Amino acid sequence: DLVRNGSLLKKFEAEGEKRFAAVVPQCCKDTWFEIFEQLLDFLDFIRNESFIDERKVYLTGASMGGYTSWQLAMTKPEWFAALAPICGGGMYWNAARLKDVPIWAFHGMLDPVVFVEESVKMVNAVNKTGGKAKLTVYENVQHDSWNNAYAEDGLFDWMLEHSK
Repeated sequence: DLVRNGSLLKKFEAEGEKRFAAVVPQCCKDTWFEIFEQLLDFLDFIRNESFIDERKVYLTGASMGGYTSWQLAMTKPEWFAALAPICGGGMYWNAARLKDVPIWAFHGMLDPVVFVEESVKMVNAVNKTGGKAKLTVYENVQHDSWNNAYAEDGLFDWMLEHSK
């Protein structure tokens, strides 16, 4: 509703020079990608708003949102300037689609929900195809690695350095 009635748009247009909008997908409990098509439609809508620089659209998400981020980026790699998935994984056999998308992935070494190997597989698969993916693993962190990732020095500056 905020987007439709314009109040969100006015808020973003009034911000300073380093303004950006964050869309962070997160699946609801007991769901998978049931709303994937709606997410694609929503992202396409957001990308075409007047306050968005279409060359600077970034994608991040944690846990199921991390899985969703990997999948959205593989589906529409041309839409995203950079990707920062957190404690997620994906279809590593399809990672060649991400070779031109800068990626900084994050995961907790002790994650009992999504094993760190999921991020390792994705990052390695992207890099094997000539991509530019890096992974930060937090040694004593479990599933809540998003706390460390979003507090990471330079994450948002790293994102803003990239454009399509």
